[in-house]
Amino acid sequence: MTLKLTGVQGKILSVDGDMVKIIKVGGIFASQREKTIPIQNISSIEVKKPGVLINGFIQLSIAGGVARESSYTWTGGVNDALKDENSVVFVGDDNYQLALQIKTDIESKMARTAPSAFAGGSVADELLKFKGLLDAGLLTQDEFDSIKKRLLGASATVTKVEEISKPIEKPKQVVVTYCVKCKAMNNASDGKCFRCEEPLPV
Repeated sequence: MTLKLTGVQGKILSVDGDMVKIIKVGGIFASQREKTIPIQNISSIEVKKPGVLINGFIQLSIAGGVARESSYTWTGGVNDALKDENSVVFVGDDNYQLALQIKTDIESKMARTAPSAFAGGSVADELLKFKGLLDAGLLTQDEFDSIKKRLLGASATVTKVEEISKPIEKPKQVVVTYCVKCKAMNNASDGKCFRCEEPLPV
């Protein structure tokens, strides 16, 4: 079943199988553009309900892409969504309901296509990698939570035989130190605060 949302600015978002297609209809001075995104590359989806004076939008965040946090602006992020090639701005409650249906459909497919927990290392390694992206501001908290949910869901599919055959590893000791200057929590081994570069107390 193909789901299709027609938005403003001549943009159409459709979901067919494990692919999302965003089409920008051409006009007098521009030709039609199509962008296809595999669902496995999507890290999160945001849907904003339209209001009386403000349009709604559906926005896809791509793994490794730039995180946008504009929910506290007076437009609620609509101006940013208008400029974003991975967003479709729409009006009307019918389109809002369709956008929610698309979000649910994509998220269920994201859970099905979650990477194997042991394809590129352990789930803990993957979570630490994405936590680093969150701390660096490259992922929003919602994107991190979505990825964490997918990774932890994928780890639940590991069979008991695989779990038994894995050697037991001794946990690493992590020393957490608080920076005196900026009060950031650190576990840096180089002795400097990751945020303000001040030396950490010993």
